[in-house]
Amino acid sequence: MKALKWIGILVGIVVLVIVAAIIVIPLVVDPNDYKDDIATAVEKATGRKLVIEGDIGLSVWPSLSLDLGKLTLSNPPGFGEKPFAQIDSANISVALMPLLDKKVEADEVSLIGMALDLQVNADGSNNWDDLAGGKTDNADAGKSGDGAGLAALAIGGINIKDARLAYDDRAGKRKLAIEALNLTTGPIELREPIAIEAGFRLLGEQPQINADVSLATRIEMDLLAKRYRARDLKLGVRTDSKAFAINQAELKLVGQVLADLGANVVSVSDIDMQLGSDLAEPAVVSDLHLSGGVMYRTDSQVLRGEGARIEFDAKGAGLGIGDDGKAKGSLNTDLGIDLNAARYDLSNLKLNVNATGSGLPGGKADAKLSSNVGVDLGQDQAKLSDLIFEGLGLYLSGKVDVAKLQTAPVASGDVELAEFSPRALMTRLGADEPVTADPDVLKKASARLAFQASQSDLKLPRIALRLDDTRFDGNLAIAHMSDADNRAIAFKLAIDAIDVDRYTPPAPASATDAGGKTESSPPPIGIPLDVVRTLNLNGVLDIGKLKVSNLRSEQVHLTVKAKDGVLDLDPFKASLYQGSGLVRVQVDARQQTGRYRISEELTGVQIGPLLKDLNGDDKVHGTANISSKLTASGNDPDAVTKALNGDLKFAITDGAVKGVNIGKLIRDARAMLKGGQSAASDEPVQTDFSAMTGSAQIVNGVLTNNDLDAKSPLLRVTGEGKVDLPAQNLDYLVRAVIVDSGKGQGGKELDELKGLPIPVRISGGFADPKYKVDLSKVLEEKAKEKLKQKLEDKLKDKLGGALGGAAAAPTGDAQPAEPQSPKDMLKQKLLKGLFGR
Repeated sequence: MKALKWIGILVGIVVLVIVAAIIVIPLVVDPNDYKDDIATAVEKATGRKLVIEGDIGLSVWPSLSLDLGKLTLSNPPGFGEKPFAQIDSANISVALMPLLDKKVEADEVSLIGMALDLQVNADGSNNWDDLAGGKTDNADAGKSGDGAGLAALAIGGINIKDARLAYDDRAGKRKLAIEALNLTTGPIELREPIAIEAGFRLLGEQPQINADVSLATRIEMDLLAKRYRARDLKLGVRTDSKAFAINQAELKLVGQVLADLGANVVSVSDIDMQLGSDLAEPAVVSDLHLSGGVMYRTDSQVLRGEGARIEFDAKGAGLGIGDDGKAKGSLNTDLGIDLNAARYDLSNLKLNVNATGSGLPGGKADAKLSSNVGVDLGQDQAKLSDLIFEGLGLYLSGKVDVAKLQTAPVASGDVELAEFSPRALMTRLGADEPVTADPDVLKKASARLAFQASQSDLKLPRIALRLDDTRFDGNLAIAHMSDADNRAIAFKLAIDAIDVDRYTPPAPASATDAGGKTESSPPPIGIPLDVVRTLNLNGVLDIGKLKVSNLRSEQVHLTVKAKDGVLDLDPFKASLYQGSGLVRVQVDARQQTGRYRISEELTGVQIGPLLKDLNGDDKVHGTANISSKLTASGNDPDAVTKALNGDLKFAITDGAVKGVNIGKLIRDARAMLKGGQSAASDEPVQTDFSAMTGSAQIVNGVLTNNDLDAKSPLLRVTGEGKVDLPAQNLDYLVRAVIVDSGKGQGGKELDELKGLPIPVRISGGFADPKYKVDLSKVLEEKAKEKLKQKLEDKLKDKLGGALGGAAAAPTGDAQPAEPQSPKDMLKQKLLKGLFGR
């Protein structure tokens, strides 16, 4: 646009020279005598001073020829002392005979060493408007007739060599310069196309520019109507700019340009632009092709463009997808810019990219993006509507609104991610496919989010996620995201049902030693206390159905709070195994070593199915009520187990202890002592009980129980002992007393042991405990008791005969015994002395 104005100014200067020649010709004598008259005439016409320093050469045949030496034309007032224009030399020849018909037919006009100074002051005024007719009033225009004189003006061409132009825009703070300008034109006739070829070097300080420019076009000008058209425009630019990290760039542009300043319209149509560049930073070599057209209204400062298309092909490490990275694609959009309202719109935007490179998952990636983009700086906002992204097997849609765009941007909107396969996405991203217990998980996922994000905060007021068969709903807020010391997280999340075990790696098969420990156990995993120290968390989690570590629960509710190095899970409650559980946990990470508090209450829980799901072995059955209060310290699970302290209470009803049948153990031991063999039995290997209670104290990971009490129709069991949790072994003594040999498990065979406490020693590792019953002492004591009874009976008989004693006093309904005689009293003393009875 500026180039067209400059060309118009050049043409005006040429016309000025022609006018000067016409003034000189009638004064035929010596034109140098009329320099002052020429300067006066120019000053009267333009208000500027013309200084002719060199001689004026004049010839009149066969054409009027005028040679000018150095001359300068001043700037208008307010633009400094520097000349507006300066010419080292000029030549023009006008055919003599056409002058008789009031026609000016000039040969080629030559300008050597021209310098032009264009200025725009801070108030927006410039130093060339007056030369373009800005000061011509309507009266003067009326005296110019119908324009026939101008229409009869013809110039053979213009040849400008080694020209210089400077442009200083103080309003826009831009400085540009054109040096080594060489310009040639074809014949010039008003309202006829003018062929132009030009080449120059473009330099700039604000912005910094260094470029070689070539131009070829055909110009149509209507100076009075201020209408300019450049047809078949061909523009070439080559540049290398360290300021812009450009090693080399070349631009080729073809198109049609119309500047209708009378109608306040500038348009560029049939654009075909190619740009090749070699950038140093980022290291990218690219080719770009642009097509389309734009129209700009100078009065409203509105630009419109429809059907703009950009095709690009780039390669290089600077793409960020590997040293061998390549990217090809296209961008289509309709453009709208309102400079007055500071509004910028890209409608029907469609971007397609195909990329390859070693830095991409799988070596390649294809993506599509479409949207309508609007930026309104006047309202300080931006909008992305109808946003769609396709790539990597994902389909993302939504909208985004940005407020406070220029001050403190806040983005809000809705995003929907259509169903996709997380497992397939990981494969596309080059990640190892996760090994899960269930290979069919991570195959379906989708998401819908509402969000609001600022430079420091993120809010997700609506979260709706789906992973396989699980639904997640809730909200999330993160304050001070970029400030780790003050970051705060709040959430509320509801999950309908999830089986966590399906997503965990399969448990490896491992052998166990005699103590129940896993052989080649991995080193303990550290508890992430560093994370706890930085957490500022407040959240609620509700789960309809949960399965984790094979434990099943329902109506799970967890409240979690963390701040200043202290994490509380309080409460953590659930319905499980026909009962309920309540757990309160505190993790205190304020010291180097973590400290923990745990309280637990299980009420009405079916302990058998729970143990079966947890360990695969339901050693204990029954309805359990268990409570505990524990403390511990340590930085890994092993250390925590060794530092475990607290109290435990339990009560189990209508249950059984599997793996041991105390009644059968006693029968087997009795048979062996009598020299027999254990009788075959198909009864369950378990000890039934109607109630079992007890308590324990835990000190440094060792549990001590001294009050085990279990009851069944056959047995009364008490016990005491220790359980070493870190070593995973136990040493426990159970005392079983047969209370009714006619009831319970095989009780009739144990009649002779009724009432005797029978010891059962339990020892060894958790995985394979050993049971030992010691009946020898029990039977020995029983035999002694029988022998004493026999001796006592015989002695009674003998003593009774010798002392004349009577039989023992009757029982039941018999009459009360008579008072003992001295003989009877003596007999009782003797028996007591012998047998302690």
